[in-house]
Amino acid sequence: MKIAACLTSKSMHYCTGPEIIIPARRLLVPAGSGRTLIDPWTNGASQVGADYIADGIDADGHKIRWTVADTSLENPPYGDEILDCIQTSHHWHVEVGMPGVWLGPSRTDTIWMQGGTKAGIRYVGIHESADAWIEVQGRLTFWCPIPIAEKDAPDPEKGARYYLRRFFPKATDDNLPAPFRLLEPGVAVGPELGKNGKPQCAPFPSIVAFWADRVGRYGRREDEAEHPIDLREFSRHFGRLGTLYVRTGPNNGVYPRRRG
Repeated sequence: MKIAACLTSKSMHYCTGPEIIIPARRLLVPAGSGRTLIDPWTNGASQVGADYIADGIDADGHKIRWTVADTSLENPPYGDEILDCIQTSHHWHVEVGMPGVWLGPSRTDTIWMQGGTKAGIRYVGIHESADAWIEVQGRLTFWCPIPIAEKDAPDPEKGARYYLRRFFPKATDDNLPAPFRLLEPGVAVGPELGKNGKPQCAPFPSIVAFWADRVGRYGRREDEAEHPIDLREFSRHFGRLGTLYVRTGPNNGVYPRRRG
């Protein structure tokens, strides 16, 4: 497992935190639904708990068949690869009809948000593909691995600037402060910390995109489905995070952040 790449905000990888995982699982794979989840852009520190994963090492998220699962939760690498990741997401969600949630940086000036042509190739952007999205108000805190003691830092992170005992002197494998969890001996995973030991917000705003159940496989509200995967359910679970933009359907429009 390549932990070092996750230890800094300069990394391509930002692990999804509970603020997104909890509502996403309630929407996509609620208890009793029997549905399964795929995480096609995962890494070793992921806390998503998906039934199927692709870590880019043993399995490639661009090549595997996403429909081994019923739904997907995507947090792609935050680098040049993100454009190709959106094309793959578009295929499974729009061309195949699979429902899912996508988390990424909000950069409205980019081709991967708006769509366009690059090197003569037409690329689809999130704003052209997703049924809806939420521009998250404020900044999310992402999760990452952190050595428990300075001596536990994996190479090449020996002498890591931040380690858990710097802020929590009694931290051990068996005694971790909430909400940190043991990732492997000597390494915990939890919210990224700043120099004061407090959870640190990401250096960029985030967007949460959504593709509804296009083929009606999991029912619609009008069909009295017990667990629909539709725009209203997405709004119910994620609307508190920011402004909702609905691109498709009769209710397309812009909706202010839900309160409460």
